Amino acid sequence: MPKNTISGYDVVEKLLDSIGDADVMVSMTTMSILIVETSLLFAIKYGTIEVVDLLVKRGADVNREPKFTLKQTPLQKAAELGDLEMVKYLLDHGADVNGPAAMASGATALQFAAISGNCNVAAELLDRGARLDTPPSRAHGRWPLEGAAEHGRLDMIKFLFDYSLSGFPEKQCQRAMKLAEHNGHFVCRNLIRELMSQCIEPADPAGW
Repeated sequence: MPKNTISGYDVVEKLLDSIGDADVMVSMTTMSILIVETSLLFAIKYGTIEVVDLLVKRGADVNREPKFTLKQTPLQKAAELGDLEMVKYLLDHGADVNGPAAMASGATALQFAAISGNCNVAAELLDRGARLDTPPSRAHGRWPLEGAAEHGRLDMIKFLFDYSLSGFPEKQCQRAMKLAEHNGHFVCRNLIRELMSQCIEPADPAGW
């Protein structure tokens, strides 16, 4: 894609030349809700890899913590969107694959991948060192298995069990099955029960 077409590359470059801050906050209103994000988060969602690369080269923080008005790190945003190319780019440029989730209603990059059901993104994250036992948000958080079950991600559930030969803690599996059932994903609930019985080694009963 040419840099001066849809991507708005030239416009962003001129703005950066003018303000000199690649981490500037951007605000927008969606359905009467005010959303405040960094320019990098905004570019990951609405821009192109070229614009993201420009911001990073100008100093945008690929590991800015999700606190206050920010709910995600750049990598978490890319994982939620299922953008494998963006995920690879951010990891190649120093993004923390296990960056912590926001305090409330957030998720790690791997948890977002599980929730969205993108096995390719999840595989990339795991290959780069993502951990299944990185804690979710304290409020309304979901472990990868729970997030996949809650949203009916059958293939993701299979993928997670295949990756973790010892399965998952009993309490976590029970919560995942309840979330699946509550949302009408009975096939997912039954699959978790079946896969629990097939694990090579029992998971830590104390849980994570």
